[in-house]
Amino acid sequence: MSTPKNIAIALHMEGIRGGNPREGATKYTGARYTQHSTGVRDGQDGFIEFFRALHRTQPPAQISYAA
Repeated sequence: MSTPKNIAIALHMEGIRGGNPREGATKYTGARYTQHSTGVRDGQDGFIEFFRALHRTQPPAQISYAA
């Protein structure tokens, strides 16, 4: 079942931990995506730009979620 929580987890797992921000944003966000982090612009492009830059400068993120 796709709940908002499951969708958010999937976005983070593929888009951030998996290093695929474009694929994650395309699959798991709609045309209107609101980013709540300061300094990251709204929309899929903001998500993609931020995490592409992060992946160039940081090691892969270690993200896990408890059930």
